[in-house]
Amino acid sequence: MLFDDCWGTSPKLGKQKGRAGEVHNHGWVQSPGNAVTNNTSAWDRLEEYVKGLLKTFGKDERVLIWDLYNEPGNTGQRGKSLPLLEKTFEWANEAAPLQPLTVGVWADFKALNSLQLNASDIITFHNYQNPASLLEWIKDLEGLGRPLICTEYMARGHGSFFKPSLEIFKKNKVGCLNWGLVDGKTQTKFPWGTLPGSPEPALWHHEIFRKNGQPYDREETSYIKKLMKKNKIF
Repeated sequence: MLFDDCWGTSPKLGKQKGRAGEVHNHGWVQSPGNAVTNNTSAWDRLEEYVKGLLKTFGKDERVLIWDLYNEPGNTGQRGKSLPLLEKTFEWANEAAPLQPLTVGVWADFKALNSLQLNASDIITFHNYQNPASLLEWIKDLEGLGRPLICTEYMARGHGSFFKPSLEIFKKNKVGCLNWGLVDGKTQTKFPWGTLPGSPEPALWHHEIFRKNGQPYDREETSYIKKLMKKNKIF
């Protein structure tokens, strides 16, 4: 992942801010940040960054995919991120890595989505909704005829759970990634928009294990292990 429109709009070098109450992703910052994203005269170093990184690791077998830009248009940016997204694909293709390029669709931003779907070698997407929504997205995107990976899912309060999401992914031959594991600094057991001082939610937003290593939901972890054993992963 090279660029990102999510959360803190003013990233900076040096020591980062400490823990901020019960706030989801309190320390997450954008890359490169709105001020640079919206200023084409500041893009020379971005081009150097993209090309330098992809040329250096473009044949490295440890790199599976280049997911170039996380949720372009987020945090109020919308179409203002389109020019940088276009340039990012252009720079990445000029670097010519062996690995596929992608930028996941995540919202109904037509111009951004059109570029993302047309320029990506594999199709990636985010879905935090219920099983019916997840299946609908899969059916719509599989018509593009490229491999599918859901690179973000699982938000319990929004109806997105491991069960039956994992079974849906398996049946439709779609890869999947959830980004949390253990309750920690990112505090993503709290839903989006949680205010400082809020009590621990009865229904965690994300994460699988507590700080002591115990499962948040033993039935859930048993389901995951059982499904993975069928696939001979564990």
